[in-house]
Amino acid sequence: MDEIIEWYDFVEASIRLARNTTKHYPPPERVYDRTLFGRAFEESPESFQELRQKPLKSVLEQLDEAAVVLLYAAFERSLLLHLQDAMFDILAEKEQQPWLGELALMLPEKAERWQIREILELFRKQVTSNLIGQMKALYDYRNWLAHGKKGDAPPRILPRDAYTRFKAFLQTAQIPER
Repeated sequence: MDEIIEWYDFVEASIRLARNTTKHYPPPERVYDRTLFGRAFEESPESFQELRQKPLKSVLEQLDEAAVVLLYAAFERSLLLHLQDAMFDILAEKEQQPWLGELALMLPEKAERWQIREILELFRKQVTSNLIGQMKALYDYRNWLAHGKKGDAPPRILPRDAYTRFKAFLQTAQIPER
């Protein structure tokens, strides 16, 4: 998740820098030859004008949404891998309790199909209800984004907030990040 948030910070700063650079028309000489904006101006001054007029807010919102989806995928992967590791630990103890071995053999194949809301509930003794609720809100927001923004929009969650919540959950639940 650290790499994702670093990537997000870099791209966001780059977009803002590019937008500030395109405020000049025509673009400054140092930008003209080396960038998409300079090439756009060279190919068609009209297309450069269109590029300059794209709403910055829209571009940054799309970046925010992509970052939240990526962060959620990384969180979910860490969570599922942790559960699978725990299942293999159970498997190692199968000589003591034969039924544990049978259970452990069934679980890894089914883990990918478990509902994330149910998985979050497993950590109720370690993680506060508030943080579990925040994770469920992130799940709802991620689903809304990933499935075409259909239906009513859940409250917007910014990438930095998502990152902080994911890290807090993993640390509190003592789950290694992967």
